[in-house]
Amino acid sequence: MTTTTRGSLAVLLLTGALLAPSPARAQAMGISYGHDLDALWAQAQAQYDLARWDAVLLLESRAVNVTGAPGEPATISTRVHRVVWIGTSVGLSSHADLRVPWNEATSALAVETLRTWRDGRWWPDPVRISETAVVPTLPYALDRAHDYTTMRETMLLHDGVELPCILETAYTITERLPAAAGAGMDAGVGGGSGTSGLFVIPQRDPAVLTEYKVQVPAGVDLRYEVWNDAPAPRVHGDGARSFTWRIDGSPALRWPTTARPLLHEPAILWSTWPDRAWQAAWRAAFDAAAVAGPELLASPRLHLEKAAGGHALVDAAAAFVAEAIRPIRYDDRFWRLAPRSADRTWATGYASALDRAIVYAAVLREWGCVVQPVYLVDVPASQSAMLPEAAEWAGDLCLLVEAGSRAGMGAVTRMIDVGGGTVHDADDRPAATRLIIAPDGGVREPRGEPGRLAVTLVLEPGDADAWRGTGEIAGRGACELHGAVVTGKDGLDKVATAILAGVLPGATATRTAPRRLDAATSVLEFDVEVPAPKQPAGDHRLQLGAPQGGARDALPRDVHVVDAQRTSPVLLAAPFVQIVAVRLRLDGREVRHLPSERRLDNRAGTFAVDAVNSDDWLTYRRTLELSQGRIEPRDWPDLRALLLEEMDAANGMIILGNACPPSP
Repeated sequence: MTTTTRGSLAVLLLTGALLAPSPARAQAMGISYGHDLDALWAQAQAQYDLARWDAVLLLESRAVNVTGAPGEPATISTRVHRVVWIGTSVGLSSHADLRVPWNEATSALAVETLRTWRDGRWWPDPVRISETAVVPTLPYALDRAHDYTTMRETMLLHDGVELPCILETAYTITERLPAAAGAGMDAGVGGGSGTSGLFVIPQRDPAVLTEYKVQVPAGVDLRYEVWNDAPAPRVHGDGARSFTWRIDGSPALRWPTTARPLLHEPAILWSTWPDRAWQAAWRAAFDAAAVAGPELLASPRLHLEKAAGGHALVDAAAAFVAEAIRPIRYDDRFWRLAPRSADRTWATGYASALDRAIVYAAVLREWGCVVQPVYLVDVPASQSAMLPEAAEWAGDLCLLVEAGSRAGMGAVTRMIDVGGGTVHDADDRPAATRLIIAPDGGVREPRGEPGRLAVTLVLEPGDADAWRGTGEIAGRGACELHGAVVTGKDGLDKVATAILAGVLPGATATRTAPRRLDAATSVLEFDVEVPAPKQPAGDHRLQLGAPQGGARDALPRDVHVVDAQRTSPVLLAAPFVQIVAVRLRLDGREVRHLPSERRLDNRAGTFAVDAVNSDDWLTYRRTLELSQGRIEPRDWPDLRALLLEEMDAANGMIILGNACPPSP
């Protein structure tokens, strides 16, 4: 959502351009798929100050039709119908050229309407679609991944666009549900096939009318949940039934938009799967593919034979897969119940997150591990129920691995984040409002641990204004270093140096060794060298900044301190503490400037900085604590105040004079 500063003149020009009662502009937009477009346009003008918006949706409609009686092959057809007024180039870039993903191996796309209303008429034609307006393309991410190239991203281009205008788009994707969806289920677990869906009601721009409809045949049950004050549906029919959610005057997504809208925006989740049938189908498809042949098993042998215990075994497998298989970052819901085999993935050398998870499982199971695919799902804190089938729409695919120690240390449970390739302790992974959805029907909440990253340096003068000394980096919870160490290729020195880069520019870690390294807590010890600053002779300036991977990097991408206000919450993985502590042996140097002692406590957390010169040692400590995993919009000014203090260079500036000359 972006507001504009155009004046009311734009609205007058718009009204004249679209609705002037001249003979050339006398015709109306008319009725489209049962919706009176002229009435919706009139309502938009009355309801919204169009000078403030890039675009306003007159209609945002989804109609989902599930066909096929229980036990029969099924299809699901989804018709998207959107009518949008566009007033600026920003709105044009969002709505004029649409990218529609679909899988031609299982689906068919039918474009029904693609037209532009301006100057009192439809362009290029009220019915005909321009031959150049529908352009099938291959997703860029799949350009060198031939097994996935049945995917299409069809571009829908509107002709005749001039600002302001109204665009109408309607298309239907009809998908054949895979036969494997109902196969391989154990007796008593549930049978049949099904489908599920998720719809977040607010869109990028406000909408006059938002309509979501799901129609199911006789004998098929539809289960649904509504989150965050979404309305209940109207239900029609005795045999075949229709569930309709209608929302008049839906606001835009709260600003700035977040990566986890399900936690705070009204949403609808639904499923036609029989009880536990989706979990059974998912488990059957996954297990059938997760079988390793001789070539795949021989390849990681050198990595895994050196692993002494359960932790090391899982870490070695993660490192092997990260090195050997190129990740394909594309939504894998299109192949969820029809994954490639582990051997095929190994042969091609590339994989989606799902196929990469199958390689992990195939290798680790052969080495005696119990591997279970799970989803980590965002759930509002107030939500007590959860449709498991929604996991594939709203969750992150992970693997729970129980590995016995070959050194007799007992079994450990690890979690592999398949998308990121990192490894965590299964219970200590930051959870916030996440649930673990397992194929055995289990749903549980992991124990979340606050993130903590502490960097401690003890430095003495070196040669020519350089510094040298020792240091320690301690990470816990969201900032544990274990995953970066075991999946990285550059060694411990590079890991420590990368973290130090933000604390002291040019600082280099050497002889780095782990004092503790596990999934819960990681402590690295090292020698450190800091080069002389590139500045004129005289004052010696040290600018102490923030460690890489610390609080700033843990913030969601939607957090911008330039925003004085926001309407969406800030969603952290967990509460967070960051500490930078430095002790400098002055060796006779004069202290000319230190940061002022400062402490700020508010509802979002605490910031504190303190610097003391005593007994020829300068002791500096800066702490940032974010005490909540979720910061509500009303508390954003408090969080912003903490971040501005943390980012203020004055809170990290130390100025020293030259060393005193020796006494005669």
